[in-house]
Amino acid sequence: MKVESNISSVNTSPSTSIKTAAFPTGSFEQRDVVIINPYMNGGGDKALGNKVANIALNDGCRVSIISMNADDIAKMDCRNLSLNDPTFNSIDQLRNPLLIITPISTLESQQIEFCITRLCQYLDFNKQKVMILDEMDVLPQDSKLRECIKHLYHNGFKNIHAYNLGLNNGIGYLATEQKQIDNIKHRFRYELSNLMDSYNLSLAKDTHHYLAYLSAEPVYRQAKLPMHSAQLFITNKLIETQHDNKDTNFIIVIRQLANCYRDNFNIEEFVRHTKHYFDGKETVSSAIQEILTKKEAGKFGSPMLFSKAQLYLADTEQGKLEKLFELKGTGNRQINIVVTESLPKNIFEDFMCLADSGMMSGDQSLSEYLSLKNAVPYYDMQPWKEGVADGLIKYAEQHGTKDTMVSKISGYKLNGGTRAFYLNATQYIPPTPEQLAQEEATNKKIASLKANGKIREFITPKKEWKRWDQ
Repeated sequence: MKVESNISSVNTSPSTSIKTAAFPTGSFEQRDVVIINPYMNGGGDKALGNKVANIALNDGCRVSIISMNADDIAKMDCRNLSLNDPTFNSIDQLRNPLLIITPISTLESQQIEFCITRLCQYLDFNKQKVMILDEMDVLPQDSKLRECIKHLYHNGFKNIHAYNLGLNNGIGYLATEQKQIDNIKHRFRYELSNLMDSYNLSLAKDTHHYLAYLSAEPVYRQAKLPMHSAQLFITNKLIETQHDNKDTNFIIVIRQLANCYRDNFNIEEFVRHTKHYFDGKETVSSAIQEILTKKEAGKFGSPMLFSKAQLYLADTEQGKLEKLFELKGTGNRQINIVVTESLPKNIFEDFMCLADSGMMSGDQSLSEYLSLKNAVPYYDMQPWKEGVADGLIKYAEQHGTKDTMVSKISGYKLNGGTRAFYLNATQYIPPTPEQLAQEEATNKKIASLKANGKIREFITPKKEWKRWDQ
């Protein structure tokens, strides 16, 4: 039996070691892959499945993606994809495919075992190579992988690869393909100019642009997620650039915007009058107004960071832009903050390309930012993503930039505590050339931690690799 894993130790079988026959090489164009892709709300799980599929597709594999609702595994659909075989339209055309299930944190180990074994029985697939791949540094980690390996082994799989993505104890992140990055860089100014024209606006030159993608998670609503992170990102970026007097634009995408609760959240009232508390607009407006007017001797002096601040709420589906407030400050620049619940994928990528800096959340937006910008953004840490934050800090410490990285992480811990480091507006000192060089080295190192090669090596032995641009 062959078990490959990035967890510390694996105890999967009796004392006997089972030698597995070599996987048949044959013609690479005929290699087949099935990806079982459990998903929850948010889109990140499906994006992970698509990234794995693209690695296989770009080297000639035929790929079937089985998307499965994690809340009801009976709800599933199958997409059959190939760049080279126009006749491929059904999963039963595949011959002894490699099996990949990702992510695994959304399902119980028994459900994963059931899905894979039933698939092999129904379509008469051999139980040969299987990969279980979990999301980035999700907590808890190793026990889930060990359980999956144990169940798969006892159901006849002899060549098992188990990995966590991640920067702390994982194999890295899944990078965006270079071809897609080149396409974004080629198109973004044209697409954004057209978008601005539709709102009778323009992309001003000599202006700072920042993009944030934040997640509002229902179980932690009482902690006022995600406005905690929005406040920190806006404040720290204004402080970092306070001496250049450039006008500044923030685009803030808040997934599940309506789930941002008011400060006077009351669970009993929530049960009786649910809709009364689903008022994301009020929460966003009050939270951002609070941070922009905050004064604290020796630390905060937000009004001195701008001459005028305007907050807008954008409805991208209706093409509407609603002004929520305008504030006057004592500084020398104007700031515009646009909050929305969603952006079309291509427009989000365009703004990411334009942005001087950003704040990302979860796995996929962080991975896309690292791929496109070769730099680490601010990070909106969900409680179960402490491992990602720890990984970022670990590599920053190696390059002497730990304090800078700590100031870029905001969120809530599993134990209920918070991570937040607000810069001091009255004492902030811009980084020296040496410190900037250290930050660049940190960014370069973290952006290089790509897991694409490990996934591709599982799908195709290195001797058969055609090309690799990651």
